Amino acid sequence: MSLHRQGRAAEAATLYRAALARDPRAFEPCYLLALLCYQQGSMAEAHRLILRAVEVKPRSTDALALLAGVLLALDRPSDALRACDQILALEPADTNAACNRAAVLARLDRLDEAIAQYGEALARRPGLMSALLNRGTLLARRGRYQEAIADLDRVLASAPNNVETLINRGNVLAKLDRCEEALAQYDRVLTLQPANIDALSNRGATLKSLNRVEEALASYEKALTVNPRHVDSRFNCGNLLLDLGQGEAALAEYERALAVDGRRTDLLVARANALARLDRTDEAIQAFEEVLERAPRDTDALLNFGHLLARLARHGDAEAAYERLSAASSGRADLLAKCAQSLANIRLFEPAARDFRRVIELEPEDPAAWCGLAHCLSSLCDWNELDAVREKIVALVAAGKRVDPLLYVRLVDDPAGQLACARGYAPSAGAGSARVARSGRDGKIRVTYMSPDFRKHAVAFLIAELFEQHDRDRFEVFGLSLGPDDGSDIRRRIAGTFAQFHDVRLRSDEEIAALIARLETDILVDLGGFTEFGRSGVLARRAAPVQVNYLGFPGTLGADYVDYIVADPVVAPFDQQSYFAEKIVHLPHCYQPNDSKREIASRLFTRAEVGLPEHGIVLCCFNANFKILPPVFDVWMRLLKNIENSVLWLLAAGDKQTANLRHASRDRGVDPGRLVFAPRMELSEHLARHRVADIFLDTLPYNAHTTASDALWAGLPVLTCRGGGFAARVAASLLEAVGLPELVTNSLADYEALAAELAGDTARLRSIRSKLEENRLTCPLFDARRSCRHLEAAYTTMYQAVVRGEAPRSFAVEPISPRVGLGVPA
Repeated sequence: MSLHRQGRAAEAATLYRAALARDPRAFEPCYLLALLCYQQGSMAEAHRLILRAVEVKPRSTDALALLAGVLLALDRPSDALRACDQILALEPADTNAACNRAAVLARLDRLDEAIAQYGEALARRPGLMSALLNRGTLLARRGRYQEAIADLDRVLASAPNNVETLINRGNVLAKLDRCEEALAQYDRVLTLQPANIDALSNRGATLKSLNRVEEALASYEKALTVNPRHVDSRFNCGNLLLDLGQGEAALAEYERALAVDGRRTDLLVARANALARLDRTDEAIQAFEEVLERAPRDTDALLNFGHLLARLARHGDAEAAYERLSAASSGRADLLAKCAQSLANIRLFEPAARDFRRVIELEPEDPAAWCGLAHCLSSLCDWNELDAVREKIVALVAAGKRVDPLLYVRLVDDPAGQLACARGYAPSAGAGSARVARSGRDGKIRVTYMSPDFRKHAVAFLIAELFEQHDRDRFEVFGLSLGPDDGSDIRRRIAGTFAQFHDVRLRSDEEIAALIARLETDILVDLGGFTEFGRSGVLARRAAPVQVNYLGFPGTLGADYVDYIVADPVVAPFDQQSYFAEKIVHLPHCYQPNDSKREIASRLFTRAEVGLPEHGIVLCCFNANFKILPPVFDVWMRLLKNIENSVLWLLAAGDKQTANLRHASRDRGVDPGRLVFAPRMELSEHLARHRVADIFLDTLPYNAHTTASDALWAGLPVLTCRGGGFAARVAASLLEAVGLPELVTNSLADYEALAAELAGDTARLRSIRSKLEENRLTCPLFDARRSCRHLEAAYTTMYQAVVRGEAPRSFAVEPISPRVGLGVPA
């Protein structure tokens, strides 16, 4: 053994073999030779020898420990676990054995058991640094970040310069989005070890999270200068390049990394992602299938393969991938949440709700999971537990948790709560330019519209003509697209209205803010807010001297760095200013623009063609199903019971939604057959079929917005109930602007009574329809030119105020003279 310790391994091996030749069952030379082989990487020989040693002394804990190590090196963790169990059966208090068993459990991905095993070891030796470090690392893998930090801090208290612990602590802080603190950890490591590859690589990843892209690339490049074969740096660099839309460069980095380590599953998944991003679809599918053949439960592969299949509209295959992900994610709240959201994105709301519930079981205070569950339940029209879920969401907002404001607006008609929710959700103000107007350039005010919805989307259909009406002698108008490019006619139409149109969806918030500054933007108008693909982080960087919240999100953004919200006297009266972080600006009639060029098909539908009875009142609501909530549905069912031969015509969404609504009608004593569901169809024909209905019944607390405009444009009267918040007052604003204020009620009781009166008075209903048919061509609602002039007047007032150095203030725009008919100046 002395020769072994002196590093004279060859001589030691000769002596051990000679001893075994004399006595093949001699334990000590057999064990020591096995240990030597293990240290030299000769695992097959080490395994043969240690089995002989254990056979000679089956109760030797040293031999069993070496056997466990050899088995683990041979990638036989289950067998290694049995060896660890044998040691602990002989020596239950053996702390090292307990730690070794925990390491094997971690290798088997039995993380909770491994954490518990380290806990038992630490109960005997509380200051065992290796156990604290390893348990902290596993706690982080399980998403238990605060507990992980506590363990790592205990290590650093005894060893403040322990590099591995500093790096792990930085990694956990990055997971907690405490990126500046994480950077400090990595920088401390680099003062101790300037060429530490892991610190350089992880520092790059954290800089990427902070959108400090150039610094991130520099950190990766430095790491690769130190070691060009460092796989993690290649991997992270590839990820950054992929996020920047440089798919070919990213693929090249992944290929270089795989040339070093071709077995790493995360690299293979990343390569498949790059192929998918490059639209090399067949290769991407094959790459994912090869990964999953090798690692059937790899969660990243399952998640990203599901995303690719969903993008290809192979929803059945995508569901199968997500279901496999769900099964592989047991106990992992973070993975279950991703799985649930992915299922919800392809409208598989039932399995999504199941997985959101599983997240809540693991993380009872997770706001995103509660919001996800509420979205699924409301989208399914499954109301059994919705009240309880809504109450929990209200409580989370009251507790200062970060709750999705759009979901909150859908469920809760409380302006004070909506402001609190938005304040808690809005990103913190970041570095940005001061509020300095860029005046004196060419006399034109530069307005940049930023939207996730320059595509087939309600916002695009509303605002397209307004963009066309801008006065190019007074305004220079730019467009920034945050959402996907669907190649649609409406996108091409909108893009053609701007002096410059930029697709910035793959750029960081910082890069978008820099572009806005380069455009010398005077007024930045955010048309997205907290909706899908919205980028409030750009606003947080104070990208322009004047920043405006308009149209896309029906309420306050809750942030001091947004100066104004464009509204009208109905949706946001000045006496509600205390519920808005922005200053309220009133357009004279209706804040919502409309496109008078929307074509209504000439086809005259019959009731039979759309599945409606020939006689009787047709009550209609083409709002999204998630807007239908029990208080309004109860009103609708009482109307059906009291109005003979009436039916309710709804927009079809899915078999489960239809079944739930029919079941709800049966529970309320109404024949489910009196609910008729309209399939989706092309917009011009959808508008045309409105004409066979009698009354459009609005929802509360989230009104019809574009759908109310559609109905009114098609000549169908809309009956609404005005609520308390912005989203609950939109239809009232539309009706005021089209000259039908008599269809606005202020309580559900009045709403129900008026619907019953109109259904029973066909002459009055015909009179209202005639009035609407006349008004829609002369009233302000569908006058895009007048709406644009009013909006430009608002922009001019905002601009002049900032030029004078004045703080934002609420104001109302004076109405301009009306036109006579569409397209004819007054």
